[in-house]
Amino acid sequence: MDRKHFLTILGRSALFAAAAPALEGLAEAAPAPFPLDAPQRALLITLADEIIPAAAGMPSASEIGAAAYLERAAAGDEGIAAALRDAVGSIERRTRAGHAETFDRLPAPARVALLQAMEKDEADRFRAARDLVYEAYYTNPLVWKRLGFDFIGAADSGPALEPFEEALLERVRALPRLYRAVP
Repeated sequence: MDRKHFLTILGRSALFAAAAPALEGLAEAAPAPFPLDAPQRALLITLADEIIPAAAGMPSASEIGAAAYLERAAAGDEGIAAALRDAVGSIERRTRAGHAETFDRLPAPARVALLQAMEKDEADRFRAARDLVYEAYYTNPLVWKRLGFDFIGAADSGPALEPFEEALLERVRALPRLYRAVP
């Protein structure tokens, strides 16, 4: 991932974070139109759950609406739409080439093996899909609550600092200087 792409994702995440309080119920909202048919949508949901399954009291990616988030994001950004179409298309081709079932109907070990092969052979395509799923999951306020993260917006004053204890500096002040005075 180059710097420009990273900053774009970071900016998008910051904007989402700033709007988080108003968007809390958005995960259940109907996705915006995006050119995925029902089997491709099922594939996207299954892909998201393979990348972030439910574990240790945390919801899976599909439980928090990651696929719906990705469809909304893709509807508004052609770069995201292209990355999702490429990833979904690649997974569909790989599934057809080696299996009689669709990706979402494969047993979990077969899905994992298919994704591992994709990660090895098409690292950039896999990485883009994985990063989009991470964004969909970890920018969700429901996940933040489960992780114990309290969002503090730019307009908020934030938590109060504990009073500083001067006594903590006594040991450092007693040390000899590690520099020389400049004339």
